Amino acid sequence: MKLTQHASVFNHKGLGSSSFTRTQVKKFDYLLGLSMWMLTEERKNELLKQKNVKLTELETLKRKSPSDIWREDLDVL
Repeated sequence: MKLTQHASVFNHKGLGSSSFTRTQVKKFDYLLGLSMWMLTEERKNELLKQKNVKLTELETLKRKSPSDIWREDLDVL
């Protein structure tokens, strides 16, 4: 079924205007471009792990003073 057919079904049932339906459908167009490997549970778990690592890094930075961060940056140079 094409987008215009979906829109006409929504209109027929009184669920919205065709422009509203097209706008809502377009919001999810990016999903069509995703590779299948991005939709696996392993990928989800990997992303959750990365999130936890970044949250830990954030908490570490929050505990440091600006001068501590500055000194660490100077040490790297």
